[in-house]
Amino acid sequence: MANQPNRKRIVIVISHLVGGIRTYLLYNIPTLIKYNYRFTFIAPSSEDFDKFKKDTQAWEGTEYVDASPHNRSNGLRKVVRDYLKTNNVFLVHSQGLGSAVQVVIANFGLTTPHLSTSHGLIVDRDFPGIKGYLKLKLASMILSRVDKIITVSDDARKNHASRLRWIEKSPAKCETIFNGIDTKKFVNREPEKTKNHLKIQEGLNADTFLIGYFGRFMPEKGFLILVDALETLRKTNRGEHIQLFAYGAGDYIREYKSEAAKRKLVCNQIVFKDLISDIALALPKFDLIVVPSLWEACPLLPMEAMCAGIPVLGTNAPGLREVLSDTPSRIVSANNSDSLATGIGNALDNPWIQEAQNFTEIANSRFSVNHSVESLNRIYSNFQK
Repeated sequence: MANQPNRKRIVIVISHLVGGIRTYLLYNIPTLIKYNYRFTFIAPSSEDFDKFKKDTQAWEGTEYVDASPHNRSNGLRKVVRDYLKTNNVFLVHSQGLGSAVQVVIANFGLTTPHLSTSHGLIVDRDFPGIKGYLKLKLASMILSRVDKIITVSDDARKNHASRLRWIEKSPAKCETIFNGIDTKKFVNREPEKTKNHLKIQEGLNADTFLIGYFGRFMPEKGFLILVDALETLRKTNRGEHIQLFAYGAGDYIREYKSEAAKRKLVCNQIVFKDLISDIALALPKFDLIVVPSLWEACPLLPMEAMCAGIPVLGTNAPGLREVLSDTPSRIVSANNSDSLATGIGNALDNPWIQEAQNFTEIANSRFSVNHSVESLNRIYSNFQK
């Protein structure tokens, strides 16, 4: 590998290139490259990785290494170890705790500095029973060998400290750096014009109230609770003019489509759409963005919506509540369809469009990716091989 002088090579290891990690990289890496870092991405071969390569091929000095999609863990470890042994690497930055475990094992005896960003919470359902308890204990021991773990919210840090007990003894090894976004993408849009275009395109009445849901179809994202809330509204003779557009993918998409189709009162008010590459173009189409999550680490969607001046209704779930705090966004109880129905009803009766639009300047300052990039650069600079 021909590294250019004074340009430090950082290896990004990703075991699962899911939407949140992908977006995190797309927001942070371009600015970090301007700090004279160069990046190599190592991930299992997949359509998602191929798309990521295509979307980032213009990034200066970027390299990509495919690991075998089969026997994912062993294949990833081998590729990472071989790369670290044969290239001049300044730092490994793993994405997700699963990736961090693989890097620790691959890096054994090589001593390449290792930073990891955790993009989620450590939840009990992933470690059931005595086997789960022992698995978490082993993972905690392995993760204690990471030089520093970054959590993306204070809620996430508290969650990690409660399950990785070594963090309490070595607090400097875990730091919170809040997520950020490229706020420039979300300014100067024309929401009313965009809304009308969507209504015409979908054959909807002019008075239709447009709700947007964006995210993976997984239990913790709360999509079925949103469906329940819409059904609750209809049972009280309200919400007949609502149209929900659900943009997403995930393990439960078939089940959720099937369940939505069974809800006779609201099935015609729910439209499923594929994930889109440019959310900035989609957000202005909606009167309300709903984030019904049960838990989050530090979600980007409400940041993006607030920067675009679109009203947000979210829950008091960990991680999400930190993003929504001290903003015009409305907050309801997590995992509570009645509370969510009340919140949607309030949005119908008393929409906070002007408040949301007036908040955009503050949102663009508060949620700028520049804050996280500066913190990452500081941490990168502190590492010496």
